[in-house]
Amino acid sequence: VVGMGGTPFLWRNGNTEIKRDPDDSGGWVCVASTMAVNKGKWYAEFEVLESPSVTMYGYTTVAYLAEGGSGLNHPHFYLGTTIDSAGYYSNGDGANDAIYHNASNFPSAGVQSAAGTVISVAMDCDNNKIHFANNGTYTNSSNPANNTNGFAMVDDYVYFAHSSYTGNKTYKTNLGGYTTDGISSAASDANGYGTFEYAPPTGYYALCTKNLAEYG
Repeated sequence: VVGMGGTPFLWRNGNTEIKRDPDDSGGWVCVASTMAVNKGKWYAEFEVLESPSVTMYGYTTVAYLAEGGSGLNHPHFYLGTTIDSAGYYSNGDGANDAIYHNASNFPSAGVQSAAGTVISVAMDCDNNKIHFANNGTYTNSSNPANNTNGFAMVDDYVYFAHSSYTGNKTYKTNLGGYTTDGISSAASDANGYGTFEYAPPTGYYALCTKNLAEYG
């Protein structure tokens, strides 16, 4: 993953554990995966480590990254501000979670994240849909395996991405390779790649070079 927006991060454990600088006063900034995809189906997990901790997990595009001051370098950037991105909003202070998509938000009634919650993101670049799950339960009654519901993605090269607001907080990303997440189930994709807490939906794969060579 790579950091954007000019805010200093402390990178740990193969850049899968990211800590906002202790002197950071807060504000929206973003971290994106180093590999972008425009076809295939891909799965990743993000762990909420500390609560309250205002975070968003989802995707953004190469085009949006290229916008410079109005993209990830904008000091108030967060996922879902335009059609070029979408994010699962984890408030962590007792408020309900929500999906931010195309400058609108879709609250998840009764669904709340806490420390230890695992947020799953399933990107379907073949049908241009993105799906989100909280501890294995997909929101919006979506089913990524059969392309039911979900939220529209633009047809572009896309990154897994993570926006954070609160300074001096730690976040974990699991794209299927090395991770320090406390995995209890050790689920992998159909090719045997990745170590996830929840099994990737049928047809979805960890974002690694071997899977990219076959599906990307």
